[in-house]
Amino acid sequence: MKKRTFITTLAATCACVATYAQTYNVNIVAPSNGSNPNVSIADQAYNGATPVSPFAYSGSTWNNVNVSSGSTTASALTDTDGVGSSVEIAWTGSNSWSFDNTSLDLIDNYSWSNNASNTITFSGLGANTQWDIYIVSQGDSATQGGSFTLAGNTQESSGATPSLTDWTEGSNYVRFANISADGSGEIAGTYTFATGGDNAVINGFQLVAIPEPFTMSMILGATSLAVVLVRRRKARS
Repeated sequence: MKKRTFITTLAATCACVATYAQTYNVNIVAPSNGSNPNVSIADQAYNGATPVSPFAYSGSTWNNVNVSSGSTTASALTDTDGVGSSVEIAWTGSNSWSFDNTSLDLIDNYSWSNNASNTITFSGLGANTQWDIYIVSQGDSATQGGSFTLAGNTQESSGATPSLTDWTEGSNYVRFANISADGSGEIAGTYTFATGGDNAVINGFQLVAIPEPFTMSMILGATSLAVVLVRRRKARS
């Protein structure tokens, strides 16, 4: 193989590995309650792009989960590459309702709790793996958002503007960055009302795996090799 061809192939491989992140998308579906129930987001083949805004519908595979009264478990989630898994999300205090946001389908249906203390658990993630976790939290009233705590870190979605037409961190979703699963592949937490709120709301989730150190070292090693080959070629010419 010519060096130029090798380097081109190597660079393309590095780019593909660097941009891919294992992602799980979950959309809450209200089976029958509210003004706009049963809003599902169609499963589509993942296009390999980084999650957008941060929740991209087009080109992403979504797991549509019906809410059960009392507690809900979303199990055996499919990732955005269409591959099944043992990843599971379970939360307590769930009831379902819906409204019509008109712009953000993911917000139309939600799980809600009027309990001050609720649990939420992400499992099947792989021992000691790291994740960015997004939780969408916006009800049909300005008093409905949520305060979430994972790994001792608390983030709040105010839920103050049900009519928002774009994604705004702290208003209709929260983001936990670089959260580590424990030795059994689990991240456990709690959630409650947002400040001044009377219901805690969950509309959906997005879990994005952070590349492992081994994967990053492969990328850096391959990049370094490409640089060395380029320099040797220049030295011989």
